Amino acid sequence: MSRELRDLRYDDGMPVPADRIAKLAADAKVLPAIFGADGDPLWLGRTQRSASAGQRIVLAARDGGCANCAAPAEGGEPHHIEWFSRGGPTDIDNLALLCERCHHLIHDDGWQLRKQDGRHRILPPSEPGPDPAAPPDSERNLVLRT
Repeated sequence: MSRELRDLRYDDGMPVPADRIAKLAADAKVLPAIFGADGDPLWLGRTQRSASAGQRIVLAARDGGCANCAAPAEGGEPHHIEWFSRGGPTDIDNLALLCERCHHLIHDDGWQLRKQDGRHRILPPSEPGPDPAAPPDSERNLVLRT
């Protein structure tokens, strides 16, 4: 038994869309892995936390670099929009490519990744925090007032 579903079709011969298969599997409490045309998984559900090589390639092509600041895709880090630790799946539509700096703003400083005008942007926490456009502390000029 291969434990794989291939070429699923409705009775009329029409292919069953991947998102429909994923929903049916999730409703049945099955953890699916859905593969792209070349056989590389793009929808891993909760079967693994780390993005696959295929997912990283798709993220680089889709996001074109950091989804927030457009830093080059090389060295980018896949980020779970709905965090894996909070139940989010390792699915291509729940991942965004972020540079190390933007990724740390989210995980360490409470910034939020949101989709605005079709693009992902990180938004500051409700309380003041680091400005992602500001230079690092080492490059800032300090002004002391007495």
